[in-house]
Amino acid sequence: KACANAAESARAEQCYQEMLERGVDPNERTFGKLIEAAAKAADLPAAKRWFHIGAAMMGPDSASNPWWHNTVIDAAAKAADLPEAESWFARAEAA
Repeated sequence: KACANAAESARAEQCYQEMLERGVDPNERTFGKLIEAAAKAADLPAAKRWFHIGAAMMGPDSASNPWWHNTVIDAAAKAADLPEAESWFARAEAA
């Protein structure tokens, strides 16, 4: 959470790797915070990557998580990528 609040996407990823090395299983909140850290850093590729990794690991229900979609939309807005924001908004509506 601290990494997300500080917009430290790279540090959040490092913490995630440390979790895995210690045998801690990620959950939906883990991926939500990874997406949030990327979004706050305006790192749209990382936000999208974490969305897809989280959806693959957590199952199809997580891919419809509105908070995850909204956070990727936020990343697109911060990256000034309106077409990508619109695309993710359409995906969120369809989910």
